[in-house]
Amino acid sequence: ATMSLVLAMAACTSPPRAVEAPSSPNAALPTPSNDTCGASMYCELIGQPIDGPGVPGESRLNRLVRPGTQVTMDDIAQHRNIEANAAGAIQMINCRQARTGSFFRVRRNLSTCRCGLMVGHPHHARSLWRYSVKNLLAAILMATLPVSATALPAVAQLPAGMELGPTVGAKAPPFTVATIGREARNLQSVVGEKGATLVFVRSADWCPFCKLQLRSLNEIADDLDAMGWPVTAISCDSPEVLDTLTKANSITYSLMSDPGSKAIDAFGLRNEAMNGKARFEGIPHPIILFIAKDGTVKAKLYEATYQKRPTGEVVVQKARTLK
Repeated sequence: ATMSLVLAMAACTSPPRAVEAPSSPNAALPTPSNDTCGASMYCELIGQPIDGPGVPGESRLNRLVRPGTQVTMDDIAQHRNIEANAAGAIQMINCRQARTGSFFRVRRNLSTCRCGLMVGHPHHARSLWRYSVKNLLAAILMATLPVSATALPAVAQLPAGMELGPTVGAKAPPFTVATIGREARNLQSVVGEKGATLVFVRSADWCPFCKLQLRSLNEIADDLDAMGWPVTAISCDSPEVLDTLTKANSITYSLMSDPGSKAIDAFGLRNEAMNGKARFEGIPHPIILFIAKDGTVKAKLYEATYQKRPTGEVVVQKARTLK
């Protein structure tokens, strides 16, 4: 009966007029010249709560637009609007250049989390209809599952009272990681005037929360570098995976590979609950560590759940307090 209902609802949903599509369903959309505000870097936010984790806060160049919000036009090419619907879910991220009248917009593409509708660019995304249907079917099917099958696993949250990583004030363990070019690096290879900002992430390949965090770090990497705390992100991904993310998102800081999760283990960050689970083997609990040039752990930032990450504003503020 459930399947009949699903099929009937799908049959009643008719697609709108199709728009021009890329040649391959999984082909990467070209980076348009009028994405002046970096909207395409926030594709994973589509469908997420506008007040949720990872959403850039309100600022001079970033506006959170809810129904009824009055938005004035300006000539700032880097201005970014993050627009939510009546339910508070982000439905569009766009740049607006009032003087030229050109737009760049990002909407949803649920199957690959690529950027969707791009107005003002010759390559438009394919129709959103099929993804809406997929989302509808998935919601119906999930509703038919028992609660135990749909609940988040316990590994999504740190055990109560667990302190993650080395203690502040202690010496960081020696470690070696590899660049995209497979060259060995240690702490002294990545420090700045004061130290290094080490960002451990689960994966730059399959973890959307990590990819969003890595893209967001790009916006504050120069600030941290200027303060003497350059960013180095570390995961157990292969150099090829890190190279792909770096090139696709014009990442300006260093992404390092930790083959065998040796650095992750040295810092005591391994998610033990994932041991023996294929590609999840050896992933760390996400954390940001500020390590001084002499190896002292000066500060650390992390959240209880992997879906949340410290905001760029919090990271920069913490760096400013460190000597």
